[in-house]
Amino acid sequence: MAAYVIVIFSGAIIGGVLAAGGYRMFEKHKQHMQILLGSDPEASRQRQFSWVWDAITAEEANILVDKLSLVGSHSVMVYSVSPASRNLATSLDEAFDRAKWKHYLRVGPPIAGMVVGICVAPDGAIAKIVKDSIEATTSHKVTIRNLKGVGDNSVTEVIVGVKPVPSPIPPELQSEVIAMGKELIKLSEDIMLYSADRKREEGLLPPRESYPKDLDGGRKWFERGISFGNETESLYNAKFSRRVSPYLAQLGNMGIALPFFLQHTESRPEQLGKWFATVGDWLVRGDIEGARAVGNDPHLWFQGPG
Repeated sequence: MAAYVIVIFSGAIIGGVLAAGGYRMFEKHKQHMQILLGSDPEASRQRQFSWVWDAITAEEANILVDKLSLVGSHSVMVYSVSPASRNLATSLDEAFDRAKWKHYLRVGPPIAGMVVGICVAPDGAIAKIVKDSIEATTSHKVTIRNLKGVGDNSVTEVIVGVKPVPSPIPPELQSEVIAMGKELIKLSEDIMLYSADRKREEGLLPPRESYPKDLDGGRKWFERGISFGNETESLYNAKFSRRVSPYLAQLGNMGIALPFFLQHTESRPEQLGKWFATVGDWLVRGDIEGARAVGNDPHLWFQGPG
């Protein structure tokens, strides 16, 4: 009976912590999406990179509507992954509306994450119709992909991702990219210094062995760790939040999004510091595509960079 009570009591403690953690994770993700989509006022004061999708022209829209109307009504979900893709995504959504298709417009990356260029998913007859119609009436190239989270029976998704990097990159734009890379490296150094300070402070806390070996001692030690993590997160936000937000918005426009695993790690700032340093290093080289590849790789950041 006593063991049963201990298990229930322990489960209640852990369950409460996990529930609170889940709510905080949801709130953090919502804040990150506000920054990425440009609705955060602190992130609005930023460099304006020039590769922004323009809306399709009125003439292109009329031809596209005619082509889509010929194949009857179907369902489509249009995604605008960032503010830089909003004009094109909205104009395509309006064309689907005029063609009497069932349509939905969403902002923010789909389940598949950040996408470069325009793609349609999943592969199928409707995807081919959409691809052929857009390519026949505009200068845009469309790819068909089977993306994670988009099943065979799903609504067809038209994802207007970030615009491919112009080639060659104009010299003034290249200078801006390199300058931001240097700033990200400096930001990383400051975050890593803060992380090292917190690790030293954590090392001064009483170790597990100093607590009683019973359930109450384990609970107090566990709560001590949670309290220290919450304090680390609070101090991180006070010290870095306003500084970080504009960079996250700028990176989002460039097609570089903070992976989900790192959107909730302020209590472990070392990982955030590594991410900014890695992305910054690629940008200093002027390699935006390389920065996209490493910055958006969830497997690399879930395991921790080597």
